[in-house]
Amino acid sequence: MGHRIMKNKPSRFLLGCILAYGAIAPIPAMAQETAARSFDHLYSGIGPQNFLGRAIQQTSDGGYIIAGVNVTTALNVQILKLDATGAVAWQNVYDVHGQSSDGFLVQQTSTGYIVVAVLDASSPNVMIVMNLDPDGALLWTASYPTGGAIGALPSTIEQTPDGGYLLGATNYDIYDGVGPPLWALKLDAAGNIVWQNAYHMLTGSIHSTADGGFIAAGYSLCNPTCTPWIVKLDGGGGVAWQFQYELGANASAASARQTADGGYLIAGGYAVSSSANDAWLMKLGADGNVQWQHGYSSSSCAEGFGAYDAQPAADGGYYMMMASECSYGMIAKLDADGAVRWVDAPVIASGGLGLLIDWFAPTSDGGYVSTGSVGSVALPPRLMALKADSQGGVRACSKLTMTGPRLVEVTPPAVQIAALGINVEATSILPATVVIAGNPSQLAQSNGCAY
Repeated sequence: MGHRIMKNKPSRFLLGCILAYGAIAPIPAMAQETAARSFDHLYSGIGPQNFLGRAIQQTSDGGYIIAGVNVTTALNVQILKLDATGAVAWQNVYDVHGQSSDGFLVQQTSTGYIVVAVLDASSPNVMIVMNLDPDGALLWTASYPTGGAIGALPSTIEQTPDGGYLLGATNYDIYDGVGPPLWALKLDAAGNIVWQNAYHMLTGSIHSTADGGFIAAGYSLCNPTCTPWIVKLDGGGGVAWQFQYELGANASAASARQTADGGYLIAGGYAVSSSANDAWLMKLGADGNVQWQHGYSSSSCAEGFGAYDAQPAADGGYYMMMASECSYGMIAKLDADGAVRWVDAPVIASGGLGLLIDWFAPTSDGGYVSTGSVGSVALPPRLMALKADSQGGVRACSKLTMTGPRLVEVTPPAVQIAALGINVEATSILPATVVIAGNPSQLAQSNGCAY
């Protein structure tokens, strides 16, 4: 993994791991059944070019959309549309003249795709949003400055029920003694800002809810103990309810997502000793009260790990993504009550290559899809797309090992719910125009199972 849980520091785990990941949209209704249950493909350019996959999502036609970056010289945003077998349907590169940009998130929308990237200019970093049509042509672009000299890390881009968008980030240019807050911007369909707020908690995530509002996860300044915070927001960004969930140990909430019953699934981690952490899931009702919670431990990594996301699977269960101190990422399939069914920790069994998973998303057939990169010191990293079936396997892939370390369900400390009074600050940045050129790219596809 490129990001790992840090010893004794749930807050560093959250900031170092969680914020590099963003919103993963609910599983779309498929127009057709996915043709291929599993595949492992690599995508590379001509010559010594380095590519990384940042985000992936299944699309309504049974294919996939990937956001990535070319990190060879100038960083440019790379978007690939794949069919159900992983073959490239179209691919484009998007660049801002004279400046570097890094793609972070992508989601299918009612009109095409929405992409968020970071523009790394000589001035402070700004977030840029690109609205694409179904073939990847630019419909509109906008940049959102962070109001200071450091910048922000995007964590969410989602289309909202009204046809607009939710843009979430950690803004390092806003600080009030707690830390860089969750920064949420509600955009209209053209990218104009409807409202914008900073929520002063150390940030996990923010996602849309079925009632037109939002659910946010984060945690407190660790003084003396890190405490998970969950905040339900209305459609205007105001607080509907808010609670802190005290475990009596350092703990963090990295992700909150709405479930089919109107409740919420919370993913994070908690300290079990001065040098180890366990992953943690908590299921809330619609009112924020605890319905159940589970801890997950493994003897395979003495330093432990934490969950940075959990979301619904097609069969009514859940997928949980974890990052560890032991240099591997794990994807666990859980049933509706949080019990472990199987665990994947994809590694390349031979060839001296390294596999990095940056993102995953459930698929309509009960499996999952992930992206990242494969490479070595001698071989430039190639963008990777891996589709696993409903049992977590990739057929006909002898060089890829999927089975992960055994997860043991453990009982976490009892949760005490307490009132929370989060500081909500209205911000006042103005969007600006940005000129982005989109052009066809020439990434070649190869069979990752052959390496």
